[in-house]
Amino acid sequence: VVVSQQRQNEVVRDRNAVEAQRIASLVATHINTAASIGRGYSSSFVLPPTVYGESYRISVVTQEQRVLVEYRNLNKTASAPILTSNVEANFSIGGVNGITNDAGVVRIGG
Repeated sequence: VVVSQQRQNEVVRDRNAVEAQRIASLVATHINTAASIGRGYSSSFVLPPTVYGESYRISVVTQEQRVLVEYRNLNKTASAPILTSNVEANFSIGGVNGITNDAGVVRIGG
């Protein structure tokens, strides 16, 4: 029974890690598309409310040019690279996020 519980915990950790990575990659793809297409780009995307029931935080680390997702009480992270450091983001977790390229600055807001 103990081994079974340990395995179940591993599966949950793996599932959460995959979901956090999926979220980071989703946001990075939208940022990279906006940066590549350029001025006038406009779209939207939805962020899930949780990572399988766990709250999370998402941010853009401009100096490292990456999207960072922190989860599991902010003790675990997932990230994805982005093409630009010219990003201003105010994410709406669990909601719709608009994304635009405004004169070379990628802006994200819910």
